[in-house]
Amino acid sequence: MARAQGPEKGLAELEKAPGLSKLSDDPFFPAARRESHRLAGHGNQARDGLERALVLGRNSTEARLL
Repeated sequence: MARAQGPEKGLAELEKAPGLSKLSDDPFFPAARRESHRLAGHGNQARDGLERALVLGRNSTEARLL
């Protein structure tokens, strides 16, 4: 979404995702937010999102992917 319709739209759609509370524990949700923030030029939020994703990562394979 962020690449197709712009990062702000991508961020807005992520915040409307059904089951948002469950998604917050999945490392790929903050990674997706991070990418939207990166595309929008929000350096601090992008860094925070990556750090959160890495903390939530369940194994070394996910950590390398993130």
